Amino acid sequence: MAVTAHQIAAYRFHFYGHSQSADDTDRKAEIFLISTENSAQGPLVGRLMFYEPEVAATKQDRIDENGRTEAHLSIVALDAVLNVLRNEKPLTIMYDDQCQLAWLASSQEPVGEGEYK
Repeated sequence: MAVTAHQIAAYRFHFYGHSQSADDTDRKAEIFLISTENSAQGPLVGRLMFYEPEVAATKQDRIDENGRTEAHLSIVALDAVLNVLRNEKPLTIMYDDQCQLAWLASSQEPVGEGEYK
């Protein structure tokens, strides 16, 4: 089992309309994960792509041809993911090549640290 991990320093997102011709016509939103690491793939280390639930269930997380992690999520999770990106640090995008599973993870944090004061 090999796990790939990259610290996330910043993000940007796109919300998509509808296209009859694009390959990813079902994608509703995408979050680009940016790192400050000096990695072979540059500062972009991952993408979180959001689909309607029934479409997301047909997608497989993977490492793309440039070594970047791609995670496919239900659009229902978008608010929660944006909340984590806005309020938690440090964050890491991880990928397990045996399970073909990507996830966004925080470090261990103390209970009741009071982020919402």
